[in-house]
Amino acid sequence: MQWFRWWHDTVSDPKFRLVAKKAGVSVGEAIAVWAATLEHASKQEKRGDVSQFSIELTSVMLDLEENQVSAVFAAFSEIGLIAEGRICNWEKRQPQRDTPGSSRQAMQRAADTQRTRSGHATDTVRTRNGHGMDTRLQRGRATDTDTDTDTDTDADADQITDTEPDADYVLANQPDFVVAAKTGASVTDSSEQSKDSSEPANDLLTFVKLPTNKFAKTGEEVPITETQIAEFVELYPAVDVREELRKMRGWLIANPRKRKTKTGMLRFVNSWLAREQDKASGRAGVSVPRGQPTMSEIYENLRRNWVNKHEEAENAA
Repeated sequence: MQWFRWWHDTVSDPKFRLVAKKAGVSVGEAIAVWAATLEHASKQEKRGDVSQFSIELTSVMLDLEENQVSAVFAAFSEIGLIAEGRICNWEKRQPQRDTPGSSRQAMQRAADTQRTRSGHATDTVRTRNGHGMDTRLQRGRATDTDTDTDTDTDADADQITDTEPDADYVLANQPDFVVAAKTGASVTDSSEQSKDSSEPANDLLTFVKLPTNKFAKTGEEVPITETQIAEFVELYPAVDVREELRKMRGWLIANPRKRKTKTGMLRFVNSWLAREQDKASGRAGVSVPRGQPTMSEIYENLRRNWVNKHEEAENAA
């Protein structure tokens, strides 16, 4: 296949603003690297593979520094666009099809055969509509005599007009949120999110994913979203939450035997951040009057309330 799909709204996708922020480049540069990544993946024998993606060659083609391309490519992995050397959801968003209208053409051929057997033939006029898809126009004619007086006229030609593409095909190749808007279904009911999943509905704003104790077998990770980070920042104001989350991912990758369960991951995160909050409070030399709760006690109470709230929500789901 000599082409790949470039989806509508890619340029305005908020994921690339997040990539640009993480990599320290412009949004345009991030999108350019993504386009080069997709093109590379499409050319591979096993389409979607980016394990041999060349940072050096891409930097030359896009007139960027190698460290910029490397940072952008790393950000793709960090936010979940790339995993284990492949473009995520490649098979879903880049399905292998001979032609967009192949299924409809097969149905049309079957209908033509049926008409012929029932004593009617069909003249099929192929044209191309405004969407680049092959469409057909049938003109029925009797076949019970050998003389065919049917002739093409201007009136016949006027019938060959642009037609809309097959509605089912268009809907099947739209992003989930577009399908939801057209069908009335909720976004969480579509595609890959299962009903019993405790992951956030909007994965576009995921900052980091923390591998669980099942990561080696199933690739299971717990996403930490920007919404959760905002809560952590309020709970632990003396901690650089984003930096600590990066450290947590590195620690979990380096210590596979100490990885946590999916349900216990938030408790692990809060315990880590609470320790860092205590360290920061100790370095600041904060004095607390006797008889009043310490800062550590205050934050521990807030942490417990926050954890209990999320555990209750998980149990209710």
